[in-house]
Amino acid sequence: RSLLHKSSVVDAWCLPFPGADRSVIQRSQRYLFEEEKQRPVQVQAYVAFKSLLTVLAVILMGGVFGLLARSKFGRKLLLKYPSIFSGGTVSHEGPSEDSMKNTHFSITLFGEGWKEKLADPTDQHTQPPNKTIVVKVGARVSLIAVLICCALLGNKPHTPG
Repeated sequence: RSLLHKSSVVDAWCLPFPGADRSVIQRSQRYLFEEEKQRPVQVQAYVAFKSLLTVLAVILMGGVFGLLARSKFGRKLLLKYPSIFSGGTVSHEGPSEDSMKNTHFSITLFGEGWKEKLADPTDQHTQPPNKTIVVKVGARVSLIAVLICCALLGNKPHTPG
């Protein structure tokens, strides 16, 4: 799959997600394979955009951000004028109430594999995958903030300050 591709699963343009998710999952899967003899899963995380124009803007802004972040002067500019370099999505004032109410996210998980389990994790299937699953979960950002606050309050003895 190319770096930029149109996904039929989410009906959007996708780029590889630049976070550490894949590395963490691969390490966990390696441990489970070596210690628990479980067959590892193959994972790739993507970030999806409905518009190709948005993808191109994100790539351009990411390139500019990456170049500026390399120098002390560039980092100073990014910190002083976040709104300019984020297309207005980040500011010193933080998000507006309206923005928080209308912000949400979703995660779509797509899995492909086999109905039957092999006896040994090193065995190879002789047939192509014959089972798929798609799961979509999501929430409003304000709900996540409330849940985080509840978790912090519930764990007060371990919370700094």
